[in-house]
Amino acid sequence: MKEVDINQVPSSGTEEECMQEEEEDDDEDESPNGGPGPRKKLRLTKEQSRLLEQTFLHNQTLNHKEKESLAIELKLKPRQVEVWFQNRRAR
Repeated sequence: MKEVDINQVPSSGTEEECMQEEEEDDDEDESPNGGPGPRKKLRLTKEQSRLLEQTFLHNQTLNHKEKESLAIELKLKPRQVEVWFQNRRAR
């Protein structure tokens, strides 16, 4: 985002052009920290939750291959499975 001092006359372009550039900057879908907008919370189906819980009861940590295969079976990303296990261990 461009820093604009309202007390100074724009150095190049007309006032209308400067206002147009500011409006275009406002249209960006970014969070204040510069990253993409807020993420949607992952909602698991009952079947996905059941399988994750069963797997967790059997083994509280997963190796890479187990995580990959579970993610494929659940149609999730491996990172989502990893985070679910981390959060479940923290409870």
